[in-house]
Amino acid sequence: MTNVKVYAVLTAKSGKEKELEELLRGMAAPSRTEAGNLRYDLWRDTAVLGRHPRRDVCRR
Repeated sequence: MTNVKVYAVLTAKSGKEKELEELLRGMAAPSRTEAGNLRYDLWRDTAVLGRHPRRDVCRR
């Protein structure tokens, strides 16, 4: 099997920062329980309001 790493940066539209963060945080726990999921990390960029880098590592 191969591990697949996905790096993504999601940036909220102005005024939607809290909504995006709540959505992404709500996805973390269910994503971590998916078959093959090895890691799901979500960060908040402290330099840019509403920007959230994330990393997924899955076994495929």
